[in-house]
Amino acid sequence: MKKVLAVILAAVICLMCAAPAVLAADGYTKAHSVTVLKEQQKMFKVVPVDSDTNYVTDGGVFRFKIEMIGSYAENDATCYRAFAADTYYVDIINANEDNMADFTVDGKDRLIPDENGVYTVGSAQKGITCDIVIVSYNLVNKGGSSIINFLTQLGQFFTNLINWFFGLVGIKPGARLG
Repeated sequence: MKKVLAVILAAVICLMCAAPAVLAADGYTKAHSVTVLKEQQKMFKVVPVDSDTNYVTDGGVFRFKIEMIGSYAENDATCYRAFAADTYYVDIINANEDNMADFTVDGKDRLIPDENGVYTVGSAQKGITCDIVIVSYNLVNKGGSSIINFLTQLGQFFTNLINWFFGLVGIKPGARLG
């Protein structure tokens, strides 16, 4: 009888060693980031309304305000769009906007703020399921002339095009090539 109890206790002890790993598996919550396009991070920033980080849980809703940086300002033609971060560069070079986040307020076009200037990405029906990049169109630099702004945007476009053409977009620092 003592041997049977010893075997049962040994089995229970072995199972108890695996219990923390089994119980911890349910405690993981996937989170996604909502960030500004890397090339536009010196123009504006995303300021979360409901939290103090730019992360949202999988399937959640992210509410934020836009804050201008430096001499950049909005005009009548300025709009913001949300894109899936992992495919934005590939699709924008090909002029394909199928990767546009379809969970924005109006479903397909631009982000529309509410009466308090708060933008919302995600909804109760379709929440955020990937990292999001917010892109601004038609911001103006009040500190320089329109010709300088145009040439700067043109230069950035060609830089993005060259990076895409030579496959430099999406390469992580320290990654081995080849």
